[in-house]
Amino acid sequence: MTERKEVLGEKIRRLVVGKFNLDIRPQDISAEQSLIELGVGVDSVSTLEFIMELEEEFGVSIDESEVSPGILETVESLSEFILSLK
Repeated sequence: MTERKEVLGEKIRRLVVGKFNLDIRPQDISAEQSLIELGVGVDSVSTLEFIMELEEEFGVSIDESEVSPGILETVESLSEFILSLK
């Protein structure tokens, strides 16, 4: 992972742990770990709230129609998606 993706990944990990009240440390989530297994994307309301937090954190605009389970699959896939919006 490039340095920029690593920084994004760390921010995403913190958002995931905070938003979904996970009882793990952000650094315990690997870049390839399934975020869906952690609860991301399971509930449509929390997913929309998570997308809004991503928009605010990274200064991007995300069209909900562009968000698929594949994008929410891992920290890596989410980082790549956010980088594609910048």
